[in-house]
Order: sequence, then structure tokens, then C-alpha cells
Amino acid sequence: ISTSSKPQTTPSTPLPRFPKDKRRERRGYTTSESSSVAGTIGAGEEAGIPEEAARTKELLAAPEHLNAKEKEIFDLLNREFRAEKLQVQDISGGCGSMYGIEVVSERFRGLSMLRQQRLVNEVLGEEIKGWHGVQLRTRAP
Repeated sequence: ISTSSKPQTTPSTPLPRFPKDKRRERRGYTTSESSSVAGTIGAGEEAGIPEEAARTKELLAAPEHLNAKEKEIFDLLNREFRAEKLQVQDISGGCGSMYGIEVVSERFRGLSMLRQQRLVNEVLGEEIKGWHGVQLRTRAP
């Protein structure tokens, strides 16, 4: 004989269950609306965003005001980093011993500032060894 005031249930009493789809709808995991990106993952350019695919293929055009050495540095960095923004300026008064460089590239995403700048130094390689100094700014977009 039980003295508790709780109602007793037998193990054979089934608990109310919702179909799996109903549980998902209730939690907001499904929707009847169609997604604009459905079927685009892994499908390449034809299913993805064409503008993004085109943007990643284009290189920035070197500004007209760059001298020959600035243009050479610009082109080298642009090819390597596919930069969204790239500025190269001889800040030594024209003798080519010091440059100010700014690079904004998706390739820098998730990297520390030190790692970003080391990548730029690696690309510049032997070129940078002849300079007195460089002002380098890097960041991800």
C-alpha cells in the first residue's frame, strides 16, 4: 500500500509524442519558405553569387600616379594577395629607400597582425632587404 499523494502511472502508459517534423516546426528549425541559397553550396559559380566570383578573379588596376618601382611592388602584392585595397607610396622623397604600404585582403582573415605582415615580407623577399624602412598596414576586409 502506497502512502504518497502522487498519482501512480504504469510503465505501459505512453507519453504524448509529436512527429519529428512537428517538433522541428515548433522549435523554428523548418520553414515553408524557400531559401535563396538552396542548392548553391558546392555548385560552383553557376549556382553561387556571380558578382563574388567575378570579383575574386579581377586584380586591382595600378593607379596612374605610381612610379615604375611603386608599380612593380603594387603588381607583386596584388598578384599574391588579390587585395581589395592596396596602396604603395615611396615615402623617402623619391629615392626608393622607404615605402608606405597598405594591404586589405581576405587572405588575412583570422591571422594575427604579425602573421599578416610576415606574409607581406615573404612576398617582398629580396626586394625589402635594400630598403631603409617600410610602413606596413595590413588587415582583413
